[in-house]
Amino acid sequence: MLLEPVTLWRSGRNSLAPVPEDDLLRLVSDLENALRQQLGAGFPLTDQPGPGVMRIRLAITEARASDPIVDVLRARSAPLPPPAPGPIDPEMRRFIEAAAIEGEIRDSQTDELLAAGVDRRREGAPPLDTWAAVQTALDAWVQRLCARLERRTQGK
Repeated sequence: MLLEPVTLWRSGRNSLAPVPEDDLLRLVSDLENALRQQLGAGFPLTDQPGPGVMRIRLAITEARASDPIVDVLRARSAPLPPPAPGPIDPEMRRFIEAAAIEGEIRDSQTDELLAAGVDRRREGAPPLDTWAAVQTALDAWVQRLCARLERRTQGK
């Protein structure tokens, strides 16, 4: 597996401005860390394309196809401060409730599309109002992804 850095996309110029940047960076970083830990347990991770290597691209999105301007955020390598205890910022909670995780898996050499998808929280799901709840949701999503990948790649 070749895992590209997770990105975050939101429609509109400066549309990410109301959400604390450290919270957005934490969300991207937490998803990428969960992916690296859980994918790495079942699939060798690499930083180079090669035979039999799948390239995974994922983004957390709240973007409309009709909007020509999109704010994009990529994680930085600087360590983040520990999350504040208690509830997450209300703007962050609104972003998470409206967001989706979009992704694609391609052959790293031929660029052939192997899988693509969009996943959203189900309507009526309990709110994610603490960082612990967000982490639990991200871990569960990554576990489902890994289980699907393992089923699809059995013996290959």
